[in-house]
Amino acid sequence: MEKYLIPDERWKIFGCKTFEEFENLYILNNPFVSSVPKDILLAYETVRHLMAFSYYHYEMYDEAYKKIVWMFEMAIELKLKQIISENAVETKMPKNLIDKISYLANNSSIKGFEKQLHNIRQIRNYYAHPKKNGFIGSLGRPPMIGILNMINYLFIDDKRTVLWNSYSKEQSAKFAKFSNIPLVIQYKNGRVLIDGIGMGACLNIDNDLYSVCWGMSIEAKTAIRRSEHVIEPLIFLTLRNIEFIENRIKAIIVGTEEIIDICSPNSLELKLYTHVMQSIFEEDAAIKMNFENIYSSQISNQIEEFIFNFSKVAYR
Repeated sequence: MEKYLIPDERWKIFGCKTFEEFENLYILNNPFVSSVPKDILLAYETVRHLMAFSYYHYEMYDEAYKKIVWMFEMAIELKLKQIISENAVETKMPKNLIDKISYLANNSSIKGFEKQLHNIRQIRNYYAHPKKNGFIGSLGRPPMIGILNMINYLFIDDKRTVLWNSYSKEQSAKFAKFSNIPLVIQYKNGRVLIDGIGMGACLNIDNDLYSVCWGMSIEAKTAIRRSEHVIEPLIFLTLRNIEFIENRIKAIIVGTEEIIDICSPNSLELKLYTHVMQSIFEEDAAIKMNFENIYSSQISNQIEEFIFNFSKVAYR
């Protein structure tokens, strides 16, 4: 047995030198809100064990991913039965997964998520009909989080979903004026110039709106790095106790509890911002699109991570 319990060296590449480090990052514990059915909770125990044993065999992380995809299909089935049983009129159960998703999208609070549901269905089809052997390993973590979030969406009370959407819509409108203007994040120990601040999701936790936000860092060598096809990092912040004060935002960073001020840049920072944005404007369209696609993927993953980390507290 011992020969099967040798840690897979590949996890060290992803910063996991011990099982504890691996567990904290790659074993997705307690992902569900309280309203998720028991059958899904029981099935997820197998997923957790597959994740844990992938520490000894990297490719087993893909088996956890596949199991989550099958769980998604089970969740669709369970949600359909729930809706149909609540209907006064007798309804025939849709036969295939496409029709089941379409029915749910028209008869529940997940109307805005139909595209994401069909994307997961396509992942399910890929794993159901493999053409060759392959694996994605640790890259499966973000899509797994997205699927787990979607299972939660299916079973969250409709009224709570409407409330969540209203919070996000309201907060997004406040952030909109700051999305495409030069800004500086004033930390306790320094300033960081960014190209504006975006807001992707918002949750009400203990009557405080938590929001996940981001902006692209702008430095003296940003234009040079982009010309060499080196992507400039996005700065992601989870903020709470957010105050909009004229042309400034004051907030607390969740985790560190540091108070920050997001404000207008000084003249030197504004000059740098103008130079960098001009260089971006002059970039080749294909290069610019490549950067935008990478950023879009990073933002999507961070939004899902935020929802995964905080939705259970928001909906307790």
